[in-house]
This record gives sequence, C-alpha cells and structure tokens, in this order.
Amino acid sequence: MQESESIASEKYCGPLEIEIDEIPSVNLQSIELPSDASAFRKFAIGTRKRKFILTEDWTISVKGMDTSTSLDGVITIPAERNGEQIRFDGASVPFPWLISFLSIGSLRPLGVMLIPLIVHDYAFMFGELLVSKTEDEAPVRVEVKRHDADTLFYRMIKTFNGDPVTARLAYVAVRLGWLFGVKYNGYGRGGKPPIMIIGVASLVLASLGFVLIPNSYVPGPKKLSPKWLSDLVSQFFSPEAVADFTGRVAGLVTFSVLLYVGIYLLSLFSLWRFMRENERGE
Repeated sequence: MQESESIASEKYCGPLEIEIDEIPSVNLQSIELPSDASAFRKFAIGTRKRKFILTEDWTISVKGMDTSTSLDGVITIPAERNGEQIRFDGASVPFPWLISFLSIGSLRPLGVMLIPLIVHDYAFMFGELLVSKTEDEAPVRVEVKRHDADTLFYRMIKTFNGDPVTARLAYVAVRLGWLFGVKYNGYGRGGKPPIMIIGVASLVLASLGFVLIPNSYVPGPKKLSPKWLSDLVSQFFSPEAVADFTGRVAGLVTFSVLLYVGIYLLSLFSLWRFMRENERGE
C-alpha cells in the first residue's frame, strides 16, 4: 500500500518554525493473517505496529531548537542506509494505541504523529540526524542525545497541531520509554533520565495503592507474622472487603472518566484557539 501526496511548501509556526515541501511518501507493510489462526491470534496480529519504508529521501526544515542549535537547519531522512531500506515502525513511541486513545485519536501513529515519528524513529535507530544549514549543502551527521530527540518530537507535534495537551501526552510517553527500556541507538536507555516524570508516576502508583488497598490490609509492626499472608487473603476476600474494594474501584473509574473528559474538552478548546489564531493570521 502506498501513500503519496505532493503539496506546495508549507510553513508551521509554534515552538519551532517548520517548513516542508511535501509529506513523506511511504509504503506500508501488509499484515498477513494465517487462515488457520484463531480469532485471538488474528486479533493479536492485527494490533501489531505497522512497519513502513520511505520510497525516497525526505527533508524537513526546522528552526528554534534552543536545546541543540546544531539541529537547526534542513534535516534529511534517507530511505536507505548502507544500501538497505530503513524500516520505521514507531517503536520509539511506546504504547501508541494508548496515546491514540488518550488523545481522542488525534495522535495516531500514521496521523499527525507521522512526520515527528519518522524523525524520532531515525534518531532512535542511529543516535544521529543528517542536518545541513541549507538545502544546497550536503548534510552532515549530528549526534543527538535521547532527551533532545524527545524534545524535538514534542515540539514538532505541538507545532503541527497547536494542542499542548496532546503534545504533552506524546512527550510523556516517549520519556517513559527510558523507564521501560526502549533502546536508543541500539543501547538501553541513554540520555538524561526523566526524573520528574518518574517521580510523578511513582506518586500516582503510590496513591492508587493507598486508594485501592484498605489500611487494614497493610502490614504493621504487629502484623508481621507467619500467618500474616493467610490472614491477609482471608480478609481481602471477605464480603466486607470485596464491597469496600468494589467501591474504591468504582470511585477510581469515575475519577478516570472525569479526567479523560476534562482532557478531551481542554484539547477541543486548545484546537479551537489554534484555529482562531490561524484565521486571524491569514
């Protein structure tokens, strides 16, 4: 399957100044489903990340990367490296289905994330980008740190769709990739660890444990005995405990739904404001 569209040069202004002459021309890899596979197996295969290749070298002009001025200029993403086709699959973005869901579908891997994803994937595969100051110059290899690649990814998404909420969701996802062992340039982790995000995630997990697990189940100094585990199991599955736990889960689900609706409304407002600003600019 081939997706190709030629457009006039377009400029986008936001955290970055981006100019593209055309969208990337890609060939998507077909997903083959075995005829004798079970329904569950077909579902599992169907949810795999779609791999694709570039049909030709592609360039994008980027300005405003104050964290790494060496990335300002024309970034070239080659279709081949050392004579072999480069296969992109969005592996640098963990949990793409979750990001798509939380962003109300606006951050689909082959949607608004396509261009930032290609640049981000290439940086993750090789730890560098090919950059030139102008289109007439030959690109040179510029080493890119993991955190700079993540920052570039975030700013590109924010520049393209003007929504800081969904852009921040995508940024948190790629930064959590450090924690989940997503490789960078063939090596585990690398770059600055996302200390703030890890701290917030730890706080959220601790809060969930506090909300979901009643205090009577937490072992105190007097409860640490050989019978503690069996007592804990019997208490946890008692009718009163089940009712208490169910109530806590219901409250957590309600809070999650309200939070999701809030993110959705905030995203709509951000998108509306972005469109209004563009209309005034025209």
